[in-house]
Amino acid sequence: MTHHGPPCGGGPWQQQASMSSTEPTAPTYPARPYRTTPMIELPSWRSLGDAAEAVVRDPRRSIASHAMIHVAPPPAVDLLTSTLNRARPYLDPSLPIGERALNFWAAAVAARDLGAADQVQADLLDLARDSGLTTDLPFGAETVSHLIRSAFMNFNPL
Repeated sequence: MTHHGPPCGGGPWQQQASMSSTEPTAPTYPARPYRTTPMIELPSWRSLGDAAEAVVRDPRRSIASHAMIHVAPPPAVDLLTSTLNRARPYLDPSLPIGERALNFWAAAVAARDLGAADQVQADLLDLARDSGLTTDLPFGAETVSHLIRSAFMNFNPL
């Protein structure tokens, strides 16, 4: 005969069947099949000494907090000036005017986030004046201002 019920060998269902119905008891489950204690015993913080005890008591303090090392700040670098100086060779008057205008627009796009908008615009106007771009372009400073505005809006005017 084949048994289709719960497995034999003790379980909560067999215990409840053998008990009287007037005494409610909690079912007894088999022992846990997994380990409840750690396999490696880690040392407690008490065994590490007074410094570890101080860290455990006040987590904001650490062992290294007592020593201060002075580190000089890095030298200040003007990224806007270095970017515009890097663009200067590409604005050489020996290059065609269309290529120079495109190079100036690319320099304006590269420099637009490196400072305040009015300061970047003033430095770009000085760059165009120094490289002779305002005298070579038709409508001069108006065209240079248009290139700068287009660069600030991420629009290619050419």
